[in-house]
Amino acid sequence: LGVYAVIVLAMVVLAWLRTPRKLSTSEQVLGGVLAAGSVVALWASYSRSAALAALLAIGIILFIIYRKSISKAAWIGLAALAIVLTGSLVALRDTQFVSQVILHEDPHEGNDVNSNDGHAESLKYGVNRMIHQPLGAGIGSTGSASLYGDKPLIIENQYLFVAHENGWPGLALFLVIMYFVLRDLWRRRFEGLALAVFASGIGLSVAGLFLPVWADDTVSIVWWGLAAVILALPVVQSKQKVKKARKK
Repeated sequence: LGVYAVIVLAMVVLAWLRTPRKLSTSEQVLGGVLAAGSVVALWASYSRSAALAALLAIGIILFIIYRKSISKAAWIGLAALAIVLTGSLVALRDTQFVSQVILHEDPHEGNDVNSNDGHAESLKYGVNRMIHQPLGAGIGSTGSASLYGDKPLIIENQYLFVAHENGWPGLALFLVIMYFVLRDLWRRRFEGLALAVFASGIGLSVAGLFLPVWADDTVSIVWWGLAAVILALPVVQSKQKVKKARKK
């Protein structure tokens, strides 16, 4: 839910900031509802990785749009603010809000292992399985599909998830595909909503270090579908030109 909200939020923010015409009142209201719903979903998901993905996506969009209009003094101020916020989190790490909401460390929780320890164990186990299974264990050997088998396994890292199922060749192919898709989206960053899809893709790629984001059908269909539509447009146009030239 959280990473899906990142895609929606990035699209809305870009539509607000870089639209070729003034948005109508109904469009502004709809954008406000979608943005508010995305923020609520991010908060309700209780996902730090999704929140980080949202900050990255929005930060990339703001940087690309306003980078030339922001002075050096403003950049220094933003850097100082980031340092202050980081220092504040460290200083307030023992407070209830920071401890429970941000660090997910609740001394009163009933679980024997908190989420941070669970992430660390999953990462360690995933790396170990990747090293010892260079060809992978097969599709469905991890994630929700594995819960229906005799050996259920959850790996909370998208890249280790792919490596566990498809081995080193599968992981390499996945990374190559991601690189070329993001590269071509970047080249089209000034066209339509390509920047929003690129920025959310970077955010989701980082969130993938902590969650198997692409294992969710909705997230995969929406993001890869949008990327496909954006990247296919020039191809479709070129094919139409070739057909017209042949007819002549």
